[in-house]
Amino acid sequence: MKAAVVLAAGLSTRFPGNKLLREFWKKPLIRHTVERLVECEQIEECFVVVGGGEATIVEALAGLPLQFVEVQGEAALSESIKAGLRSLPKKTSHVMVALGDQPVSARLLTRLMAKAISSEQDVLVPTYGKQRGNPVIFRSQFFPLLFQMNGDCGARMIIDGHPELVHEFELDDVMPPDLDSEADLKNVENYLGLK
Repeated sequence: MKAAVVLAAGLSTRFPGNKLLREFWKKPLIRHTVERLVECEQIEECFVVVGGGEATIVEALAGLPLQFVEVQGEAALSESIKAGLRSLPKKTSHVMVALGDQPVSARLLTRLMAKAISSEQDVLVPTYGKQRGNPVIFRSQFFPLLFQMNGDCGARMIIDGHPELVHEFELDDVMPPDLDSEADLKNVENYLGLK
């Protein structure tokens, strides 16, 4: 089974307000992200990691076929990923870990998952102009290593420590923009308008 874990428990400390709830084209950013994931035919289940008691994110995703996973307090990025992994069914063969503030087109998601399934490596990292990006896909064989993560740097250190297990897949596409400040709003709006 192929699943997606969406990280949506961050505090948006660099952005005024919760950036996941910022509206673009009449939808909150997090909904743009999750809608594309559930549209991807190869993703069979979607799990969204949220902070404990985070009703607004839950409301923003009402009606979509997904499950919520709660983390308590100011959970580090690594703890959010591990919480998502713990929620996966045992039969999961691949998981796509996506950032809640980086919507990617369903077309690209389909390409990424197809490549991950056919790859002999345990980790698929998309690259855009030779620069690593998101979302990253892990085979279940790699999960035990992910549970060794600590802190707020995500899986980067674990991935960098096992280059023999990583396949970098170059995409002839624009990298999904980060939303860290008001200055990034136009980039995100333009990206969503194209996708």
